[in-house]
Amino acid sequence: MVSRFRILTVGRAGAGKSSLINRVFNVEDAKVSDSKPGEAEIDLEITFKTNKLFVLHDSKGFEPSKADTFHVVEQFIRNRSNKNLQLKDRLHAAWLCIRTPFSGARVLETGDENFLRIAHDHNIPVVVVFTQYDTFVTWFEEQCDNCKSCLECEKCMNLETCERRNSSETCEICRKAAKDAYDEHIKSLEDAATRLRIPTPEHINISVRDGYTDNIVPLVDRTEKLVEKHLPEDDVWFLWALAQMASLPLKIRACADQAMTHYSRALIAAGSTPAVGRPLLFHRLVEVHEDIITCMNVQDPDNVLRSTEFRHVLLHVVQHMRNKEDTKSYASVITATKAEYLPSSPLDIEKITQVVQLFATASAALAQPAAILGLSFSFFKWILDAVCANVPEVQRVFISYTVDLMLVLRELFDFTLQRQWAGRVTWRDLGEAWAAYHRTPSQARVHSEITELVKKHEGLSADSNAIHESVVELLRKHQAIDT
Repeated sequence: MVSRFRILTVGRAGAGKSSLINRVFNVEDAKVSDSKPGEAEIDLEITFKTNKLFVLHDSKGFEPSKADTFHVVEQFIRNRSNKNLQLKDRLHAAWLCIRTPFSGARVLETGDENFLRIAHDHNIPVVVVFTQYDTFVTWFEEQCDNCKSCLECEKCMNLETCERRNSSETCEICRKAAKDAYDEHIKSLEDAATRLRIPTPEHINISVRDGYTDNIVPLVDRTEKLVEKHLPEDDVWFLWALAQMASLPLKIRACADQAMTHYSRALIAAGSTPAVGRPLLFHRLVEVHEDIITCMNVQDPDNVLRSTEFRHVLLHVVQHMRNKEDTKSYASVITATKAEYLPSSPLDIEKITQVVQLFATASAALAQPAAILGLSFSFFKWILDAVCANVPEVQRVFISYTVDLMLVLRELFDFTLQRQWAGRVTWRDLGEAWAAYHRTPSQARVHSEITELVKKHEGLSADSNAIHESVVELLRKHQAIDT
């Protein structure tokens, strides 16, 4: 079983590999080799405590007349692409990192071209990453007669109108010059691919400096598409979606795939298993909850997202979906939740005691927050006993639980990736995520749309693809997945 995505970075010292890894995987301690060219220990598995879902291999870039460097990388690729290796030990993708050359500088060394050829021959997905694009643009600003006397001006740095320039209007001269020079670099890459008789490799320019990070998510998405293309029979793309921490829509897509796979398997089992052994809805919700939290891959040392309390909040907000006639206000549910419950975890012991006494016949895992949250005993009984079958009430609750969880985590994802929180989830973060979700148009519409979805498809077909596509379309509509 593949448990970690294996990626290789190749690039000279100063190419910005460490900063790129830190940004894409949300780690703080990526330290690639700064030794002499070729001396990086490419076989060394670099792992991270704050993101355990990927392993990094690093190689120095290729210097002219340094053939040994390429031979080391070539042997590594041959070894790590061997079809006899287990998939977990094979190389899944590579980034060739090249500091964006200034005008007139050589784009690819001979070793770079040979690397592209050998990676193509061994079916390794490669993206050529032109790094430090912000420095590249700045170089052209320094040559620009209109801008060079005003480079430290905040307005100029933001490409705003500035009276200190020779021309006060926003200067696009240097930006266009940089783009034209970059296009020439891509032409050089295309020419090299023609000489090598390989397709032009995927390529992108990148910077991790604020204001220049727009291409981080496209880099992640292009890597995913390459991985899916080169390893179509395996779900390595899924592991990439989990490991990367830059593209939320890709994570949501992986979450939806995982959730709907659980549901489809449950339907198959329900139709082929004696009644006493059929999968229960509650058990499937527990599994889906765990898998979605795993997909998000945020630091949660206090297990806030896996806590019983958080699961109960979700049950609370979907309980009215069992009976479509129930018109209980979802907004009032969220308001009560964030005001009375989330910020004050753990719960008051007196209230817990009252709940346990009141629901003594219910599952211990479900009883504790019931009175505080207003969960009814009949809903408890139903969700504990309901078979995960292809019937409307089960579908409404299952899909609502799954979609609500993903949409709340969409809000949480942004909070936890801010550096001041160091990517760790707290109850305060979770409360703010609920509040943010409550402010979106999604929370007011999503349940009614799920009800209409189930009704329109007459309970939804047992066809797993139809169910999956319906949920993905719903998430796309609420901008959780890119179009």
